[in-house]
Amino acid sequence: PRLEKFREDKAWYECVTYQELIDLRERNAGKLASRFMEHELNDDFDLNDDGQRTITLTKKLQAKSRQQAKPTVDSRFRGIDQQSVKQTGHYFSSLEFCIMEGNTKYTKAELEKLVYENGGTCVQNALAKTFCVVTDNPNSIRLRTLIKNKQNDIVHIAWLIRCVEQKHLLPYYLSDLISCTEKTRQALDLLYDEYGDAYYTSTNENELREIFNKMTSTTTTPTPTPTSTSSSTTSKKLPTNKKRRLDEPTPLSQSTINIDTISNPLNDNDKLRSFITEFENSYFPDESYDYGLFRLFYIYFDQYWTIGDESTLFIDSNHSLIILESQLHGARIAHKITSDVTHVICAKPNVDDTKLNE
Repeated sequence: PRLEKFREDKAWYECVTYQELIDLRERNAGKLASRFMEHELNDDFDLNDDGQRTITLTKKLQAKSRQQAKPTVDSRFRGIDQQSVKQTGHYFSSLEFCIMEGNTKYTKAELEKLVYENGGTCVQNALAKTFCVVTDNPNSIRLRTLIKNKQNDIVHIAWLIRCVEQKHLLPYYLSDLISCTEKTRQALDLLYDEYGDAYYTSTNENELREIFNKMTSTTTTPTPTPTSTSSSTTSKKLPTNKKRRLDEPTPLSQSTINIDTISNPLNDNDKLRSFITEFENSYFPDESYDYGLFRLFYIYFDQYWTIGDESTLFIDSNHSLIILESQLHGARIAHKITSDVTHVICAKPNVDDTKLNE
């Protein structure tokens, strides 16, 4: 036997007898009693020392109706009252959000409060006019239908927090999206390449690793035959180059260069430089402006007292530095004036340079 509870309001002789306990068990089949047992002689034996009646098994209590709790939505998934939130910003004005759920750092209620504070509204079920759905759980059952229909942009919570921190409605990064509409996809195609590398924004180390993983996981397309090379080459829209190198011809094609289907440019120096020029301009427009400005130039520097006579070379530190800087930016240096020379740089005025005058 063990002690379940000690009642200080009862004396030892007021306890239920063994037989009364057996009768109570048989009458209720082991369930909790819904009525109270009376003494077999109908004597009121539940009196205290003052003769006052006490609440015991011999008294029938009025049955209290037990109201069952109505089923309701968990507080973690319920929306908050917009009237209780004071608006302090306006960059979410006229935008409707659907906050599915929070994460370990922000609850659903806290995220909805941020939306209301900055002029937005929240709904519990995404509609066609809903601006975006915010969640960090892409495996949610509620989310599967939305992803399948692609009627709404589904973004991570980090995007919403970034907008609040910068107090501005920011565009999506590719990493912000779980799923998106076709309109958003077309806009992102102008900002990212097929592997998710941004054209205009910087890429950090983690993003670069993810891009490399996508590149290695992508199946290699079979090499096209010479007859179908032009039709099978995948077109790719590249950003407009705002910094063109001097006298640079417009690239013949803005399509992806397939190394396997072109002739080897190393066999010809001129073809090699043209290939490098087009490649840099297509894929590294900003960097090529810094280090490929004179890529197509063949420059003759006037560094001889007698033109073409290398024995009359004069040494000048500033002159040598200019030559090195030109080579740094891709220029070729000519030691003689030939038909291939595109530019002649004079270091000293001398009317007696007959070849230069010619």
